[in-house]
Amino acid sequence: MPRLAGHFTPWHSHPSMKKSELPRKICPVCRREFAWRKKWSRDWDQVIYCSDACRKGTPRGKILSIDF
Repeated sequence: MPRLAGHFTPWHSHPSMKKSELPRKICPVCRREFAWRKKWSRDWDQVIYCSDACRKGTPRGKILSIDF
């Protein structure tokens, strides 16, 4: 598979890279650290959130107030 210019693909560019050496980011919603994933290889620079839940504004573990 040819490598496209400008795409950050650490797993393919360093086949001997350990999972602990993968790039990491901090999610601005839940403040958890998350690591690079293969499905994000084409747009890692644009990845901001660790999950769809955080992207939607309802992070895991957040208690939502329910008014009855």
